[in-house]
Amino acid sequence: MQVRDRIWRSPTQSYVRPFLKRLGVSPRGRSSRLERVLTDFGSEHSFGRATESVREHYGFDIGASAVRAATLKHAQRAREQLEKVYAQAFRLLPKVGAQQVTER
Repeated sequence: MQVRDRIWRSPTQSYVRPFLKRLGVSPRGRSSRLERVLTDFGSEHSFGRATESVREHYGFDIGASAVRAATLKHAQRAREQLEKVYAQAFRLLPKVGAQQVTER
């Protein structure tokens, strides 16, 4: 999809893009759904094969570098989340044992 818009200059900003701002999109940006598709295909296949899968399923071309970037970005996020979990103690045991142990 291609959108043409005018780029304006203002005294305070070098670029003002009112059309894209109003739509809530950024140039070369990807939706969260597209990010998920790229990450799924990129993690299952090679990045080149993932571009073919996107073309086959969704009907548009995207570069292998975009698939790679999305896949690596989400892999890094997953790694950070796992490292947080792994940093926590597996079990919390009391510092002091029981004062008295009785048999039944």
